[in-house]
Amino acid sequence: MGATIAVLEVDLRSNALDLPCRAAEDFDGRSVLAATVANLVEFSPITSVAIVRPPEVAREVAMLVEGLPVTFHEPAEDHPMRSFFRRGRKWALSSWRGGLGGTTVFDEWGSPVTLRRVLEETQAEALVKPGVLNPLVDGDLITELIDVARENEQNVLLLPTPPGSNFEYLRAPFLDDLLAQGDLD
Repeated sequence: MGATIAVLEVDLRSNALDLPCRAAEDFDGRSVLAATVANLVEFSPITSVAIVRPPEVAREVAMLVEGLPVTFHEPAEDHPMRSFFRRGRKWALSSWRGGLGGTTVFDEWGSPVTLRRVLEETQAEALVKPGVLNPLVDGDLITELIDVARENEQNVLLLPTPPGSNFEYLRAPFLDDLLAQGDLD
């Protein structure tokens, strides 16, 4: 089996819901982003973290994770309905589902075009997409997610747990199927 990486989307200007971004805030002597990356690598089978960030914040993001096992990637153009998803999610921030229009935590971020490109650029077999930047990573939960997905040869596996502890496991065939449906970039 090939490598499984984590993918984080970081824009220091705002988070995935257009709320203030906390990636640069202090968490026990380092940034929330650095703590999240370090803990993903230390407490789970993840060996590298791909950070998707707009070019406008590239330098600042790189400084936050200096010395950590990361790669940097440009985002694709976001889905045209993303602003709808974000507005719907704001009605149920404390739950993984229940947003207006049936939106869930899985709608907050993650362009299939970008995620597929990251898999290609890193040559990883699969990716784990945390719902949010959370330095209190549950490595056992991530390990179990990856193990179950691999054992059952699944191309996608979602954990509908509370925001902050939810993860998605995605492989290229699933992303290719999404992209084949069209209108998802």
